[in-house]
Amino acid sequence: MQSRDNQINALVVELLKNEYDTCLRTKRVPSKNSRQPPSEEQVNKADIVISAFREKLNSLNDDEFKSLLENKLALIEESERARDLVRFFNQPGAEVDYEYWSQLSYWTAEETAALITDKNPKIVTRKSLEQYSIISPYAIQFLRIYEILSRAIQSYELDESMTPFRLLAWADGKGLSIPDGLTKAIKSRPGYVDWRAAYHELKQESGTLASNCKSLVKALLDKLKGYQDQHNEDQTQNNLFQSMDKLQWSEITIIFISDETVTISARGERMIANYAELGFKKATDGGPTLAWESLLTRFANTKQAKTHKHDTSLKSRIKEIRKGLKQFFGIDSDPFHSVKGKDAPKPGDWVPKIRIYDNRNTEEYPFDYSGDAADKWLRDNS
Repeated sequence: MQSRDNQINALVVELLKNEYDTCLRTKRVPSKNSRQPPSEEQVNKADIVISAFREKLNSLNDDEFKSLLENKLALIEESERARDLVRFFNQPGAEVDYEYWSQLSYWTAEETAALITDKNPKIVTRKSLEQYSIISPYAIQFLRIYEILSRAIQSYELDESMTPFRLLAWADGKGLSIPDGLTKAIKSRPGYVDWRAAYHELKQESGTLASNCKSLVKALLDKLKGYQDQHNEDQTQNNLFQSMDKLQWSEITIIFISDETVTISARGERMIANYAELGFKKATDGGPTLAWESLLTRFANTKQAKTHKHDTSLKSRIKEIRKGLKQFFGIDSDPFHSVKGKDAPKPGDWVPKIRIYDNRNTEEYPFDYSGDAADKWLRDNS
């Protein structure tokens, strides 16, 4: 079995034949019919290629070296990578002047491909790489990046004349590596904004503001609740009926004097209240609820409300009416009759214990019950 050194020598002779012959010809005694001896520059380039190839193969461990020997295409690629070291795009003049190129207003796709691969766009072009497009690893890399840029332009991800700022942000999003020197030169230009850093900074600031806003909203809600509790307490104190001992529903009379306001009387006392004070205010727009409208349209000037068998909407309003009246008057019992026997209303009918009248369009008070305190007060003050 050949040693690694012998195997590497054999690969040099096979894959770098031109370079090997160049070095070999310097050791021969020139004859009359021999070719012109190679120049010193040719010898130096050949030596660079062979040395780089040997160095690469010697850097591999045994498994990597064995795997490379079994892959002919990979061996050829490594030999061409070594040759790339002495090709024109790695010679003096092909280096990038970062300051100059970063100051330009825009780059073409071809210029950008050269800059991303750390080459001078004035030296490295598609045309100058044409003869190496199949064999040179660098040329293949350049053409691949050029294709990515061209497709980005066709799909309007980039402009045909792309600015350095825009290119830097786009490449960052695509995961394309930009040479550090070029990146630094672009970022040092006036007007550069690191959008990624700005995004994270704004995101953090937004989170802080959201947290502060949430705290302020909570404090505001707590304060409003305090005001509401105080209002409820004041309303309770001003509510004449909650202080009446053992007040019964049958003692109460409610008269609508407008769409939103009623007079309430019981035991000779009287007060004016609106739908909100009785607990029938919408949370959405502050207007009266459907239960308030039902109290007026279904129960005023009648003895009972009738509904169809499947009229579930009125049932839910009755439930809301019960809740509002109980809370306002402080009476725990049901404000609707539970009638039994042959005179009982049909299922789905409700009979209020409170007397309810609609007096919005008349000056008369249509009491069926004369002589009670409310009737006396109304007649004395009409």
